[in-house]
Amino acid sequence: MMYLGSTALFLFMLTAQIESDSIFIQESGKWLAFFGKFCISAVFNNIFIYASELYPTEIRTVGVGFASMVGRVSGAMSPFVLALQDKPGLGWLPYTIFGISGFSSATLLLKLPETNNANLTETIDEAEEFYKTSAKKASSGLLL
Repeated sequence: MMYLGSTALFLFMLTAQIESDSIFIQESGKWLAFFGKFCISAVFNNIFIYASELYPTEIRTVGVGFASMVGRVSGAMSPFVLALQDKPGLGWLPYTIFGISGFSSATLLLKLPETNNANLTETIDEAEEFYKTSAKKASSGLLL
C-alpha cells in the first residue's frame, strides 16, 4: 500500500506540473492526491500494530513510543516541506520528497522480519534470536 500511495503522489506531481484547461487532468490530480493520502494514512495506522509485534515485552512501550514519535515529527515537518511548492520552480519538490520517503520506507520495511503466526518475544535475547532466525530464512529463500 505504501508503494501505491507513493506512486499516486508521483503521478499527482506530474499532473500538477501540466498546465492544461482539461477538466480530466485537473480532476485526475485531485483523485491521485486523495488516493495517495488515503494509502499513507492507512499505513501510518499499521505502524502501531507492527511495531508492537517487533519489540520484545521488555521494551515494547519504548519501541512503540519511538515509532509514534518519528511519525509525529514527520507529520509536523510536512507543512514546511509543502511550503516549498510556493517557491518559483519548486512546485514538484514537496511531492517528490513525499514520494521518495514513501518508496524508501516501503523498501526498508521489506528487511524487517515477518511476524505472522509468530509468538511475541518476551526478552531482548529472544528477539535477537527471532531476528537471526528470520534473516536466515529470508536469505535461504524460505520466506517470499
